[in-house]
Amino acid sequence: MIELGIKLKKKTRGGKNLDILKGKNLVMYFAKPSLRTRLSFEIGAKKLGANASVIKQDEIILGKRESIEDTARVISKYADGIT
Repeated sequence: MIELGIKLKKKTRGGKNLDILKGKNLVMYFAKPSLRTRLSFEIGAKKLGANASVIKQDEIILGKRESIEDTARVISKYADGIT
């Protein structure tokens, strides 16, 4: 996994994007605010060609309004991946 990450990073140097995830929708959930983590995931997804949507903790409140299982089931109908 690390070797693949290094290869992909080399290929995207200089602003070049790849189409590995072209047409895929990724949903990213962050329980705690973290600028560096959110930006690295969001920009990384876009560099690989994916559409990235970020959900913050205050928007979803896992396990409170809806169960975690139901939330995952709903998101999985719309997205190709969840991080």
